Amino acid sequence: MVTSNMNLWPALCGSFLLLVTSSGCSLGTHWPPAVSSASDIDQLPQTQRDIRGINLGEPEILLIANRFSNLDYLFLNSHSTITDTSAIAVARLEKLRQIVINDGSDLTDKGLAAISEMVALRELIIDNGEHLTNASLDSLARNRRLKLLYLNGCPNLTSEAKARIREQLPNCKIRFD
Repeated sequence: MVTSNMNLWPALCGSFLLLVTSSGCSLGTHWPPAVSSASDIDQLPQTQRDIRGINLGEPEILLIANRFSNLDYLFLNSHSTITDTSAIAVARLEKLRQIVINDGSDLTDKGLAAISEMVALRELIIDNGEHLTNASLDSLARNRRLKLLYLNGCPNLTSEAKARIREQLPNCKIRFD
């Protein structure tokens, strides 16, 4: 069932709420509808601009990427599975400015390279990016439009690569945990 329960957002967002809010998130008091199935996704108008994905798998993320060309904001909770295939599909969303991925454990440098080429992308938050390497940071460093980058749980990123991306993106708020 599609829901816009305001109490659900802080529980799903956890530590991301402060980051999303402090970065100038345009959501204000509007809460994106939550979808947890293909049926929920089908209920949304194709003009939908923001979505919270709850427990989505690759088929549902692909459906979102193929259906919502005007999407501006995508939040995938920690029980949603984004893979390189679905990340590449999401990267085709030309208007997508904000992406929050609470579980990037199936995402690799290949998927992140596609996301890094998104022209409209301004804010990217990824938690549990255990397969991301310095190559991901090199890809992201080419996106000079990024204003917020938060990567948490990415053990393969070296301190040298972290310092390098901070130098290459001086106008971007960058945080690694």
